[in-house]
Amino acid sequence: MRTLLLPLRAMVDTETTAETPAEGEPKDKRRKYLTWLLVLLMENGKETLSGHAQDLVEERIGLGQFHDRMVRDMGDQYSHAAHLGRQLAGSTAPFGQWDMMFGQAVAALSSIKYLQDFVSDLNGQRYRDDDGNLKADPVLARAALYAGLALGVANAAWKQTVASERFVWHTTEDESTCDTCASRDGQEYTRDTCPSPGEDSECGARCRCWIETIDGETCFVLP
Repeated sequence: MRTLLLPLRAMVDTETTAETPAEGEPKDKRRKYLTWLLVLLMENGKETLSGHAQDLVEERIGLGQFHDRMVRDMGDQYSHAAHLGRQLAGSTAPFGQWDMMFGQAVAALSSIKYLQDFVSDLNGQRYRDDDGNLKADPVLARAALYAGLALGVANAAWKQTVASERFVWHTTEDESTCDTCASRDGQEYTRDTCPSPGEDSECGARCRCWIETIDGETCFVLP
């Protein structure tokens, strides 16, 4: 399943290290391109991570292997998300050590905060039928959710790279908006205090809130 990310890695490495748009070229053209790459990265991630869950359900791997593969490929995906975030902020530096360290750190933290609970649930009865077999649909769906964290990783990297020290939080209002995100709407933060969308909130990977610099530069915004 790991090979699913390789074509995307090659594309991200070669195409997102291009020079910034030429003078007079609309900045939104570059933004749309990078957003498309991020969405593609997330979709590829969903396929990869749900593939590991499928292997687990069909008993081709055990829980230990499942956990290790998830952390490995989450780190891979999040590293490239960090690279895209830097590119959106104006960096032209190629994919490198900073991105890998950033992505792997988030994957390790996610393992502690979320993935270990998932493994615990898989080891219990939550996802098992009356015969004790894992139920494929909910297991694959939950595994795929971790790919959604790539949006928050990209925006965290954008926040660390963009030339601003002050940010404003914008809450996306829908039925899934949590109380924490709702309370942040319109709040002004410094770089050090500003949370990234999905960070320390009940929304988690489903968060679609966004942040903006006081100069009007925005992070990735997905519907």
